[in-house]
Amino acid sequence: MNNLSQHYKVLGLRPGTSEAEIERSYRKLAEIWHPNNFLGDPQRRHEAEEKIKALNIAHATLIAYLNSQDQVFRNYVIRANQVAQTNILKRRMSAKYRYEKGAQWLREGNYKEAVNSFTQAININPNDLEAYRARAFSLEQLGYPNRAGADFDKVAALKQQAKRNSPKNIDQTYQQIYQTEAVLQLQSAAQNQAPFPLESLWQCTHNFVGHTEVVTSVALSRDGQILVSGSFDKTVKLWKVNTGQLITTVTGHSREVNCVAVSRNGKLFASGSGDKTIKVWEVGASRLICTLGGPFSGHSEAVKTLAFSPDGQTLISGGADKTIRLWRLSTGKEICSLKGQAGPVFSLAVSWDGKTFACGGREKHLRIRQIEDGKLVRSIQGDSRYVLSVALSQDGSLLAAGGVLHIELWNLSKGEKIATLQGHTDTVRSLAFSADGKTLVSGGYDGAVKLWDPATGERIDTLKGHQGPVSSVAHSLTSQTIVSGSADRTIKLWRRHPSAYSPRAAILPES
Repeated sequence: MNNLSQHYKVLGLRPGTSEAEIERSYRKLAEIWHPNNFLGDPQRRHEAEEKIKALNIAHATLIAYLNSQDQVFRNYVIRANQVAQTNILKRRMSAKYRYEKGAQWLREGNYKEAVNSFTQAININPNDLEAYRARAFSLEQLGYPNRAGADFDKVAALKQQAKRNSPKNIDQTYQQIYQTEAVLQLQSAAQNQAPFPLESLWQCTHNFVGHTEVVTSVALSRDGQILVSGSFDKTVKLWKVNTGQLITTVTGHSREVNCVAVSRNGKLFASGSGDKTIKVWEVGASRLICTLGGPFSGHSEAVKTLAFSPDGQTLISGGADKTIRLWRLSTGKEICSLKGQAGPVFSLAVSWDGKTFACGGREKHLRIRQIEDGKLVRSIQGDSRYVLSVALSQDGSLLAAGGVLHIELWNLSKGEKIATLQGHTDTVRSLAFSADGKTLVSGGYDGAVKLWDPATGERIDTLKGHQGPVSSVAHSLTSQTIVSGSADRTIKLWRRHPSAYSPRAAILPES
């Protein structure tokens, strides 16, 4: 095989190249080194004659070798087809096949069948991390937070186990990977581009630890001083952002807390729960002001999302009962109930002028409504099956919608899609714009927090550290600060550290 490698080298090819490539390379080099091209230079003519001899020998040897392999290859194909038929039957009983079936059910919104398929995959392969994560998401949609939390815990445990079992000699492993020719070519191409920092421009400065179950939602006060978080552990916690200190824990919900929101003046916060109620609290004293909804009013299923109007007089809620409800906080009474959504409502975003709000859920349509009376202004249909997260820029020009795997950016005034942001490998569950609208933050079930430039659609940065799906993100309106809540039961505070690089130069490769 070493001799064959030398013949391939003479033709400027790699071992394993096809017969057609050998013919093309031979003809090209023979044309270049034809002795008649050097009639006026005897020394070069002699060199060309030797080169042609080597090319002829290499060409003849390699073609003969490939022809001798034809029958061997045909026999191999026959055997491989026989084995493939057997493997198809085996695959139907494999964990991978069961996972793929579950994923298909999940995409179609049949969560019960999805859970069954993922469970079969886990029974076959108890270490199938992706099956646990997908089953947790399905269970969450079915309204089983405790079972979902247990699966998310298993995901985190399997990730830790994988780290402990990783090769000891990491340098040697990387060396083997990067010695491949394809990667070397990529590295060479990268050297010709503008330099970028090897580390993220953002760093995690605080880990808020205290919740005993999945952290479902996070929200920041307008001044960026107070962080509010909700969890499957049925509690809401208030934290000091600068120190990471826990201020207080409020209780009162009988089931999981799915969502939290803070009023723009920072005086009130609200929490929505699987117990079908919404509770409004005073920030300063953490005192319960009122409970919205009950046995005979309000949402008939779990409350999934909340948003305050800018003036703090109205609270908007979306639920698993496929309705959106507007509440007058001064009286604690429901203003109106909006029906017409095809599925549960998972996300709300209010415009900064307080005139409209966007809503999305388990349906393709993204709807824009008036806050005053809930009247439908515009219905937008994107490419994703679901709209699980929405965000509006402060100037009102951009609308971001996150769904399965990607984010869509829309020009709000025209209702036109201007970009599709791809990079997450799982559902995009939460979105937030920076105050200046120059950064969009996304959190996904792949455990990553990503930063995007809305003007170009480019990914600016990826913040890694969570050991479970990221369920909620928030961007401070007064500083370069991001918070993210995760199924790993923690909340992370990210700050942008000083750097000589601009955000555009900080486009990092995925690792």
